[in-house]
Amino acid sequence: MPPILKLVLTRLVAMVPMLIALSMASFALVHVIPGDPALVMLGGESTPEAVADLREQLGLNQPLPLRYWHWLAQIVRGDLGQSLYNKTRVAEELAWRLPTTLALVGLALAFSIGIGIPAGILSAAYRNTWVDHAARLLTLVSLSLPSFWLGLMLIILFSLKLDLLPIVGYQPITTDFWGGIRFLILPGAALGTYLAALLTRLTRSSMLEVLGQDYVRTARAKGLRDRVVIVRHALRNALIPIVTVIGINVGILLGGSAVIETVFVLPGVGQLVVRSLYNRDLPVIQGLILYVAVIYVAVNLVVDLLYTYLDPRLRPT
Repeated sequence: MPPILKLVLTRLVAMVPMLIALSMASFALVHVIPGDPALVMLGGESTPEAVADLREQLGLNQPLPLRYWHWLAQIVRGDLGQSLYNKTRVAEELAWRLPTTLALVGLALAFSIGIGIPAGILSAAYRNTWVDHAARLLTLVSLSLPSFWLGLMLIILFSLKLDLLPIVGYQPITTDFWGGIRFLILPGAALGTYLAALLTRLTRSSMLEVLGQDYVRTARAKGLRDRVVIVRHALRNALIPIVTVIGINVGILLGGSAVIETVFVLPGVGQLVVRSLYNRDLPVIQGLILYVAVIYVAVNLVVDLLYTYLDPRLRPT
């Protein structure tokens, strides 16, 4: 078996107990909190009969371990339950909204990496020049801007003043990719600006550290051009902490998408999170917690594989 395939299989097997632990956590977060979930969902003016019916429907009369076992068996079969608010299947609701959220987060990630890493490299390569000062100032300003405020400013500038992009709205990227992307450019920029600024700072500091290493000085002493030294010798080692930060921030982007989807009226998973919390829709909340946890674990797997690509010492033999 090829070493890289063996590494992937090892990581996948290691994910199983992690996913079981995450499923326990997501189940316990909803069921162990004080108060009767059925009464909380129906409100204080509900009748005892309605509360009893909902408790029976949710299986709240059963012992907690038995409730978890039945819920886990449903999850394994791909059944996340039914929404108490609009009676749709949670899995179908997620499958319908997921492409929009993944496209939004993917676009924000591409924006962050495309802006942050080159800006950090330039800032380090031209240290203490006007390029460095300008990059550091823009980074400081970008880190201070709330994403929802930035989203509103982008709407005013690019939609109302310049009339370049639609104000709000949605077109499924699954039916018209480029038409759908037009609706996601402004939300993606608003969501990815903070991470772009963070990557600029991190790339600058990481590059400065690597550029001071002996092997980089040796490469320069051999007469190699600065561009070759930066791209071939310094950037690869500098990317290791950057990959870690990107992996961690994917979860933050998923959480931040709830606010951005609300501002831009996008029918994504984030908007579903807000609506489900407002309506106390227990099955949907459980499904959403599990969805975020699974994506986060998958991102960590990708980060692990990138580590092995960037650092040959971590590759299996």
